[in-house]
Amino acid sequence: ADGTWTNFQAIYPFVGTTSNSCSWNLVSTNLHRIGWSSAGVTYSGGITGNGSTGFGDTGWSNSVQNGGCYFAWCKGFKNSAAGKFFGSHNTSTSRAFWGGNFFSTDTSFAAFVNSANGGGNAANGITLRTNAYAACRISSSQFYQYDSYSAANLISDSSQLPNNLNAYVLAYNVNGSAGDFWDKTIQVLAMGTNSTFLQANYQTFYGATTNLNSALSRN
Repeated sequence: ADGTWTNFQAIYPFVGTTSNSCSWNLVSTNLHRIGWSSAGVTYSGGITGNGSTGFGDTGWSNSVQNGGCYFAWCKGFKNSAAGKFFGSHNTSTSRAFWGGNFFSTDTSFAAFVNSANGGGNAANGITLRTNAYAACRISSSQFYQYDSYSAANLISDSSQLPNNLNAYVLAYNVNGSAGDFWDKTIQVLAMGTNSTFLQANYQTFYGATTNLNSALSRN
């Protein structure tokens, strides 16, 4: 009723224990079904990468320069190598970073929403406080970064042209090839082109994901 669902073109609940069952997009089963690498992904309680070869191609890319939002429920953090849990970037300086990553041995989260390559917003990494990480670009100069149920971080960041690359999960799509792999678990991922995924929508999705994980006895 609050429009949360309509922010997204792709929602992946990663349910089941096979590559097939974890590939489906709830918004439209005919679109953006994930194609998985031949090895390197474990399908149990979500999806888990091996940190070196495992990833999935969502077939979805953000085509809107001054919009775009995502939500990811992640788990399994340990003091190990940082990585990108999903996204894409083009190494051309005129094309944007899209997605999220963890750095400083997985103790901080940085969001990129059509952000400059190597952009200063990487310095806005925020200390991990929950399992649910999200972002939404609301204008050409700002986006919200969420990692707390009750508060949002407003980031000053000039938007860049979309990179026209499919978003990968458990890795980044770097100019069409998988790189910056992640070795943790993702239980839900949602992506869209809207600019209206605000704190109340984050809370709605947070609650829905909590209920889903509880129903599936995955924690």
